Amino acid sequence: MAFSDRRGLILKAVVEEYVRSGQPVGSGAIVRRSALGVSPATVRNELARLEETGYVTQPHTSAGRTPSDLGYRFYVDHLMSTPSLMSGETHLIRTYLRAHGREVRDAVRAIARLLADITSYIVVVMAPDPIPGRLQRVHLLPLTAFQVLLVVLLDSGVVQHKLIDLPEALPRADLAYLSAELDDALTGCTAEDLPGMVAELLKSSLARYGNALARATQALLDAFPLGAHDGERIYLGGTANLLRLPEFQDIERLRRVLGLLEQDAQLFGILEQRTAPEGVRVTIGREHPAQAIQDCALVTMTYRGPGGGTGLLGLLGPTRMDYGRVTALLGLVRHSLDELLGE
Repeated sequence: MAFSDRRGLILKAVVEEYVRSGQPVGSGAIVRRSALGVSPATVRNELARLEETGYVTQPHTSAGRTPSDLGYRFYVDHLMSTPSLMSGETHLIRTYLRAHGREVRDAVRAIARLLADITSYIVVVMAPDPIPGRLQRVHLLPLTAFQVLLVVLLDSGVVQHKLIDLPEALPRADLAYLSAELDDALTGCTAEDLPGMVAELLKSSLARYGNALARATQALLDAFPLGAHDGERIYLGGTANLLRLPEFQDIERLRRVLGLLEQDAQLFGILEQRTAPEGVRVTIGREHPAQAIQDCALVTMTYRGPGGGTGLLGLLGPTRMDYGRVTALLGLVRHSLDELLGE
């Protein structure tokens, strides 16, 4: 169907009013809210055409219209405008992320919690894929008598920092010696090599450094992990939000969605297909290959981790989703993560 400007504005009004109210939208409400300058009869005729072509549906004869999956799709692709976020929201997201550290896993957990708090949807965040590489340098730098900074440089160019708290002070000369020995022993190690090398070091002459050695090697393992399983790269926030949404008062519908979220392999497969760096991606209703979420919309956006790995931000909710606001939020979070993790 060819869309006139008027028909497009009417569909836009239906989507936005239905998202706002959750109630079928009648011609009178459209006339009042859209300033089209046409009569309710004209709007009814346009709504009838939109219904005939599958863009809206009518729950029963005397009701107004609700958008179909096709209607939402046309709205997202052609009619949606992305609103500006309030300055307070922008400040909150940036300061919250910075307050929760610059390690990838900490940032991912933090953003899952934050987005769950400020939206009514489920947050799905996938940490960046692990970047292969070898240890190039290891440094232990004294900060205070009881604190040491571990600096790890990988041959991929990634630099990791870990703060180590010591239960007892270590003389600077001993710290310098331990740093040099670790650097000499571990340079060239891969993530696969590291656990075995650490086990050997803990049985070597360096064992005399006790807690200092144990904490330094554990920090190394944390900074240069062997690699997370697929499910361990996924963080969920706000699962309980579904219980407050009218679309999920149907227990069977709720059970299907929660069941999919518990299946790490299937969820990872859905998200991994969306990690191509193509900006925002919106999948609505029956566009989903997974039947369990065919009553949902999923909006995702990629971000870059240290060393160029690709992660994913996503919001999962009903098809009656505020797509413009969701897109604006994800864009801000992606920009903030890129700034934080790229430093």
